[in-house]
Amino acid sequence: MNTTASWIFEIENRLQDIALAVDTYDIDLLLSCCCKNACFDLGDRFQGSAKELMIFLQASRPSTLMMSHVITDVVVRIESKFEAVSTSTVAAKIVRNVGQSIQHRSVTGRYEDEWSRNQNRWLLRARRYFQVDQHFEYPGLS
Repeated sequence: MNTTASWIFEIENRLQDIALAVDTYDIDLLLSCCCKNACFDLGDRFQGSAKELMIFLQASRPSTLMMSHVITDVVVRIESKFEAVSTSTVAAKIVRNVGQSIQHRSVTGRYEDEWSRNQNRWLLRARRYFQVDQHFEYPGLS
C-alpha cells in the first residue's frame, strides 16, 4: 500500500473511532483521535473543544438509552505531508427518555473535517457539521 493510500485508510479508521467514542462516551478514545486544540462546530447545538464536546454529550447521558453513529461516503484529500481534509456522511440514531415518553431521533448530516499529521499520526484538527435531515418518533403515543 502506498503512503497516500495508507494515510487515507488511517483517516477513515480515525473517523470510525471518533464515532465509537461519541457513542460510548469514551473521552480517552476521542482525545486520542484529536489534536490538542481540536475544535468542533456543530452549528447552534455546540461549539468547542473535544473535551467540552464530551462534557456536553455526557450531560444528556442519563436520558439517552442508545446512540449509534454510522459514517459513510468518506472522501479524503491529502493536501500535504501534514494536512488533509475529509468529508463524510453521518447517520445517527438516538433513543432517549423525554418526560414520560421514549423519543426515537434519526439524524443525517455531513462532516467536513480538517486533519493534521502529528508524530506520524493523523489527528482531527477541526470538525464542522451540517445537518441534512432530522426525524422524531414517539412510539406508543397516539
